[in-house]
Amino acid sequence: MAIIGKIREKSWLLVGIVGLAMFAFILTDYNKGIFGGQKQIGYGTIDGEVINPQLYEEATKNYQQADQQEYAQQGREYTLRDQVQSENKAWNAIVDSMILQKEFNSLGISVSDREFDAFLYGHDGFTVMASIAESFKDPATGLYSEKLLRKRVDELKSSSKAEEQQAWNQTKISLTLQRLQEKYFQLLNQGVYTTDLEAKEQYVAQKRIKDISFVIKRFSEIPDADIKISDDELRKYYDKNKEDVKYRVKSNARDIKYFTVDIVASKEDSTTFFKDLNTLKTNFAAQTTAKNDSIFVVKNSEWPYYVPKAGFRSENAPKVNPNFTYPAQMDSVFERAAVGTIVGPYLDKGKYRIAKVLDVDNTIYSVRHILLSAQKTDTLGSLAKQKMADSLLHVINKDNFDAFVAQYSEDPGSKQEGGKIENFIYSEMVPEFSDFAKNNPVGKIGWVKSDFGIHIIEVLEKKAGRVPSLAIIEKTLKPSSNTLDDINLLANDLVSEVVDELDKKSSLKDKADAFDTLAIKKGFAPLGMTIDEKNIQVYGMKTTFAEDRLISLAFNDKSEAGQVNLSPIKDEDRYIIAMLSVIRDKGVPSFDAAEAAMRRELMNEKKAAIFKSKMNGKTLEEVASKNNVEIQKAEVTFANPSIMGGGYDPEIVGAIFSKGLKDGMTTLPLKGRNAVYVIRVDKTIAEPATKTYEIEKQQLQGQARSSIQNDAITGLREKAEVVDNRRFLKIGIRR
Repeated sequence: MAIIGKIREKSWLLVGIVGLAMFAFILTDYNKGIFGGQKQIGYGTIDGEVINPQLYEEATKNYQQADQQEYAQQGREYTLRDQVQSENKAWNAIVDSMILQKEFNSLGISVSDREFDAFLYGHDGFTVMASIAESFKDPATGLYSEKLLRKRVDELKSSSKAEEQQAWNQTKISLTLQRLQEKYFQLLNQGVYTTDLEAKEQYVAQKRIKDISFVIKRFSEIPDADIKISDDELRKYYDKNKEDVKYRVKSNARDIKYFTVDIVASKEDSTTFFKDLNTLKTNFAAQTTAKNDSIFVVKNSEWPYYVPKAGFRSENAPKVNPNFTYPAQMDSVFERAAVGTIVGPYLDKGKYRIAKVLDVDNTIYSVRHILLSAQKTDTLGSLAKQKMADSLLHVINKDNFDAFVAQYSEDPGSKQEGGKIENFIYSEMVPEFSDFAKNNPVGKIGWVKSDFGIHIIEVLEKKAGRVPSLAIIEKTLKPSSNTLDDINLLANDLVSEVVDELDKKSSLKDKADAFDTLAIKKGFAPLGMTIDEKNIQVYGMKTTFAEDRLISLAFNDKSEAGQVNLSPIKDEDRYIIAMLSVIRDKGVPSFDAAEAAMRRELMNEKKAAIFKSKMNGKTLEEVASKNNVEIQKAEVTFANPSIMGGGYDPEIVGAIFSKGLKDGMTTLPLKGRNAVYVIRVDKTIAEPATKTYEIEKQQLQGQARSSIQNDAITGLREKAEVVDNRRFLKIGIRR
């Protein structure tokens, strides 16, 4: 009965309560051992000082262990990507803890022993943390017990086991850090203030409305191919605008162009595969006993599990086990299939399946229950839980069942659902549990004993249904070794063709265009990405291997813009053909880095000039008539810089609210982000008179306070000039 669990399996390790949010050893001695003495960057730096590698490695090990433990409890696989996430948690914990600790030291923020005890036990105005209260409940009352918590803390403090003493020390430091953070952010919150003038401006921005009429000509109406931009024009535009802040590069980054070659089965592979499947289907049907079915499944299926009583449901059914479903399009087939029928092959989540119907259950049950957990071998404990169940039965009814679940149930799998276990068939629960549901009428409340403890059960529903139990043969259509060789050869040939084609081009733009053209010509879609040196994220890849190869192409000292990775990059079931297209260095952009954005802006300026020359007239109606467009209407506020029918355009909205534009006046043609407008202000609806702006003041202060923690951490990180060198170190790029 997998959904029944235990609640206190790891309650001895108090550090788990706070989830290792900020790792304990960081505070052990802030001034010692935090930074390494080596000259090289290593894993990274904070304020120019190298982070001690042992610190990072220890943090990583602990986070990985904690995450692996959590995943195991949830029945989830801990993958390589999860491992990277654990590493990132450790890194962020170190960085945030250290930059915050500097703030604590500067401001003199500390936590006394008395304050710590109050924070831990819930005294002097503190409320005990929910995670602690949940882990230390009195079995008799189901309520938080300070006595149990104190007893466990004393045991850890005085333990002869080094690991238990360490667990307490790390817990105390982690909780201390949590309290320090609370005090720090509470202090920042106290500094948030909104002036009356700011509140008034917010009120006016939200309440003052401009009724406008306008005509619009979008840049997209003119094909890009119709606009000619010479190299000389673009160079002059670059020289004139390169210092503009909107083009400034905030951190070193690299642009990558790439396309993918999928590794898929050939037609010949497919023909052979389905021929073999049909043979399997025939042989599967020939198995006449449950033992033979079991042996056949284990021998022939990629998913070698034979679960004769597992009910399979449509994938669209609520709260299904994903291992025991069939595709929704197979609903009608399985609704009719008799016991012994062979169904398939059918496609299910990328796999082909052949199913044998072993049994069909026609009754579906729903109950809610309270688990009073007890070990089967614990006779005295089990008797105590039985007496408790007898006592509870005298007061439990259908109206208060939810409340008793919340207070007493020790089944974490159903507790959050009010104790409900819905839509199960007889074989999916332990026999005692299922027998109660089967043999009692709806509304009946009673208790039964199982290997998990005592279950107080209320029968909620019995309904007719059809849930088949299936034996599954699962196979994946894969490319043969010959096909793999052919695709590998194709990918290498494509790299050679790309290199040859790019060698014929001189400018970086021509190389990039040639890369795209060749990809399209060969039937592949050209894609692109930007990798930022300060926050290395490589999106769209399936493996860390492919990510590392692309990072190496982007940031290797020998890499140059226009360079192609000289071998295809294997990324699970595909190859990546990639080139480094643009190098972006922090500060004023190079011509190559700014070319695409400036070309687009210059093109829009030329389109705007064409429209402006045509969008003239004494009235808005005349402008509309001359340009064969309709007049549109909209209501605009300064707080929402968008125009219905136009789009997001802060500069245009700003012009509408300028002091010089009075009601009844019509603007000259105005260039917006994606169009040219001619606008007439028909009417200004003044904001309602008010004596107070308290609501706006509270709104502004609430917005500021809700984001203050994230804003503060972001600002402190930028100020500290954090350098994360972990990925570069991993792939051998020296810094």
